[in-house]
Amino acid sequence: MRASIFFILITCTVSMAMVTASCATGRGTLFREVVEPDGGGEPADSADNGDGWGIIDDEAVDNTVPGIRIETDPAGAAVYLNRKFVGNSPLSTVPDSGGTYLLRVEKDGYYGEEAWITWREDSLLVIRMDLELITGYLSIRVRPSGALVTLNGSQSAPGVQELPVGAYSLRIRSFGYRDWTGRVIVGERATTAVNVALETADFEVSGLRLSRPWFNPGNPGSLGTIRGTFEVTASGNGTVTIYDGSGRPVRSSRLGPFETWEQSFTWDGSDSEGRTVPDGEYAIELETAGDGDDSSYSYTIPVRVDSTAEVTVRSSWSGTAGVLFTPTPDVLPPASLQVSAVAAGHIESTASGDTLSRFPVQVALRFGLPESLELVLQGTVVPQTSGAVPFSAGASLKYRIPVGGDGPFAAAVYGKGTYMAGETVDVMTNYGGFSFGAVGGIAGGSLTFVVAPELILSWYGVDYPDDGITALPGFTIWGYGRLGLLIDRGSFMTGLSAAFRTLPFSDGFGLHLPLELGWELHWVVPST
Repeated sequence: MRASIFFILITCTVSMAMVTASCATGRGTLFREVVEPDGGGEPADSADNGDGWGIIDDEAVDNTVPGIRIETDPAGAAVYLNRKFVGNSPLSTVPDSGGTYLLRVEKDGYYGEEAWITWREDSLLVIRMDLELITGYLSIRVRPSGALVTLNGSQSAPGVQELPVGAYSLRIRSFGYRDWTGRVIVGERATTAVNVALETADFEVSGLRLSRPWFNPGNPGSLGTIRGTFEVTASGNGTVTIYDGSGRPVRSSRLGPFETWEQSFTWDGSDSEGRTVPDGEYAIELETAGDGDDSSYSYTIPVRVDSTAEVTVRSSWSGTAGVLFTPTPDVLPPASLQVSAVAAGHIESTASGDTLSRFPVQVALRFGLPESLELVLQGTVVPQTSGAVPFSAGASLKYRIPVGGDGPFAAAVYGKGTYMAGETVDVMTNYGGFSFGAVGGIAGGSLTFVVAPELILSWYGVDYPDDGITALPGFTIWGYGRLGLLIDRGSFMTGLSAAFRTLPFSDGFGLHLPLELGWELHWVVPST
């Protein structure tokens, strides 16, 4: 007897001895003192000469790991021994013989470092250097105060700042003023002064655009609205007016006063009385005027209201978008995308009396394509309390058949392919193989009933250890029957779904238990 419960889950340490050393840097100082490792004794802290570098000598090491280890901060510095390039830090090198070597480290934008070192064969010498950045100073003064300063695209500020040497792109802007852009050079230990007085800007408008060329006011959250954005250069006011296909104004709203560059407006598809407008082509007219001058601008941009462009939240648990175990006939509008992640828990008692816990996790991408097509890509892993971790990946393509017009009937056909490894049970009714199915639905208000027969060709049959059926390798064909009942209420969707599997057709007619049953609830957060 097998029972199952399915529920949704919302450095190795090395001892070292201390030595002392001096160094020669690229800043003009040259001290040449031979540094030799200690001959043994207890390890102590590494030496640091005060310029940010130190030399450490390991006590006895295996003959397989002798040499010189050079580390720098930052990494990636060019390392030279006796003027010969040996690589980029961090690195380990073994000289041909013991003796005294001139070590030099260089990196663009940093002062070079030099030191004379002595390496004893069959010992490990570790050298760490903190390279000093070559810097200069940039002094920025702007009028008016409070202007925004960006340096190489990152926010900065007026005043004096220390920077690595090099060329920088500088932008200074303040609302109501013309932008100032320029290129400045910061030299080594020098100060570059920039003094900018911004000029007053004329009122201008640019960049009117919509978040999408169509929308359905019945879609949940912000999917049921259209958002327009534009930019202004100075203070002013505006008006947005919506016109229907005959040129009649259906809604108007005022914008402003403008106090920053980026401006926006939204329309939820309603008229001035709050009623949803009918489907069709509309025009959005933006009229603006600046404060204190005669500057004015007028722009018009089209938008389509389409109640058939439904963007609904759907599960992809069984490999095709719908409710958990049953696809639905709807598809996403073109250029739409849904990203979903689902985690679940499954606890079952085995024939031996043990309890097996499984926690499937699925990530899916749902794409709306042209010509009433929809593509779903999904990947699943199943962590469990015993055995290897099964995984699967698959894709499905669904086509909505143009039947019923605006009536209650809808239909679609679909095909999917799934690769599965480490699994012989069928908890998600998305077994490895190639599947083909059809789905029909009938809607009444917010309630929809769907049914979907499906045929699958697999390279390995389903095998539950205690069901008396042994699946042999080789191509196997069986069918699924899928049923679903769902309620769509804008941002709220709940659904009940079931799936049953037939015996392999080669074994005759019959059901292959268990029956899969699932309930789900989705809620789209308002204004998202």
